[in-house]
Amino acid sequence: MCYDCQAAPEATIFAIMSHLQRTDRKRQECQVICGSCSDAAPAEHMKCESLECEWLYERVKAEKEFERWQGHYGLVKELNHVVSNS
Repeated sequence: MCYDCQAAPEATIFAIMSHLQRTDRKRQECQVICGSCSDAAPAEHMKCESLECEWLYERVKAEKEFERWQGHYGLVKELNHVVSNS
C-alpha cells in the first residue's frame, strides 16, 4: 500500500468501496440486459455466448472488473482495523 493510502485510510476505504459499488452496479445492469435477452433470471449464470452481441463483451468486462475490485476488500478490512485502533 502506498504512503498516501496509508496516510488517509478513510479516503482509501471510500475510494475502494465506491469503485466496488460502481463496478457491481455495471455488472448487475449487464446481467439484467443479458437475462432479458436469454430468458435467464438475474441470479442465474448467463448461458449466452453470442459473439455477435456487444453486451456479451460488456458483461464479461464488468464481471472481471468487479472481481478485480472485490480482491481489494481485504485491504478495506485491514484499513478499518487501522482506523478503529487509532
